[in-house]
Amino acid sequence: MNAVPSSRERRFCTFFLGEECYGIDILTVREINRQVQITPARGAPPAVRGFMNLRGQIVTVIDPAVQLGYAPREARPTSRLIILKTNADLKGLGLSELATDDELAGFWIDRISDVITVTADQIDPAPPDQSGVNDHLIAAVVQRNDQVIRLLDPSALLRRSVTG
Repeated sequence: MNAVPSSRERRFCTFFLGEECYGIDILTVREINRQVQITPARGAPPAVRGFMNLRGQIVTVIDPAVQLGYAPREARPTSRLIILKTNADLKGLGLSELATDDELAGFWIDRISDVITVTADQIDPAPPDQSGVNDHLIAAVVQRNDQVIRLLDPSALLRRSVTG
């Protein structure tokens, strides 16, 4: 039986970029797709992997790992696309406190992990990045067992992906 999270609980979709675990608020996720045909975006910033056709809608595919300092990676059998809800989708659901982007976009990740439920007191501020470059991309962290899960700000990732 699945319990409905209380108002003090939040759920996050977790995934891996390389060997590190990240998460985004599950309420910002529209769907998760297997690796599909991505059309390269020539001349786009490095984090824009390309575009895909999702049932007649064009989705910009962003590689958050590139923005976080990873080298570009090849597709793997475990690679997935996390398609995000648009700001209009979120507003229509009464979730205007969450933000993604006005256009349909997705994150290209190495592998999906799990959906976790955490209480507000389990969410800690993100420690500063040694370089200071990614401080605004990681909104918070959660310690689960021996693992630190970095909670990303999808809106910041999407803004940075188009500015380079």
